[in-house]
Amino acid sequence: MDSLLTINPFVSVSGTALGVRSGSNVTINGTIVSLNADGSFSVDWHLIEGTNNISVSATGSDGKTITINRLVILDTIPPVITLVSPTIGAETSDSILTVSGNVVDILSVSLTINGTAVPIGKNGIFSIQLPMNNNLLNVTVTSTDVLGNSSTITRQVLRVVIPPDPVTVAPAINTTTATTLNNATAFLYTGSNPVQKKCRSGNNRSDSRCGCSRQSIGSKSWRFNRCKNIDSWPSGIRLYIQPYRWHVRSCRQRRREFNS
Repeated sequence: MDSLLTINPFVSVSGTALGVRSGSNVTINGTIVSLNADGSFSVDWHLIEGTNNISVSATGSDGKTITINRLVILDTIPPVITLVSPTIGAETSDSILTVSGNVVDILSVSLTINGTAVPIGKNGIFSIQLPMNNNLLNVTVTSTDVLGNSSTITRQVLRVVIPPDPVTVAPAINTTTATTLNNATAFLYTGSNPVQKKCRSGNNRSDSRCGCSRQSIGSKSWRFNRCKNIDSWPSGIRLYIQPYRWHVRSCRQRRREFNS
């Protein structure tokens, strides 16, 4: 049986019944249609979504009938995409993002992700990996069937860079050498992936942008507090900065004094 794919809800059914005589007729799915004098006919037949079986029968005056069947598929519905990953509002700390899901349609479909063709597996399943080159990645998944019906899903994924554990980057404490506060805490704000990113290199640690950020060194937990006397900090921290002593004039103004 011949078949036709279309997005048009009407299809022209036409032909010619030869040897038409009085008493002859032509029907389409049981409905009698008008015949011209030469036996020709033409009807715009309304289709339903999905599969349509069109049966054309010609019956002569002698009662004999000839039937021709045609299969017409009407598809105006775009493919249905289910995106499993990433979800809406997704965040990741990974450098690679997995985009996966499945697509369903009554016809064969193609799939692109960010403009690149992606193979579709059994049951319409797809999965690829994209690099998170930027802090924000736009993911656009588009599927198109053979008739041009298309659907698109978009997602935005935020890459969250997690700073390293201070325990893994803190230098060993040298208790025999006096070290400035800047040098002793430089590991917190320098390097390719600093613990605290808003401190500029060389800033005094009392800078308000660097204050009140809780970190840990070894088993010690401490806080940069702009209004807190350094003598109250845990001993593990004081080892970095002795023999300096920090005096508080105000939250905005401080000075160091060498304790000789």
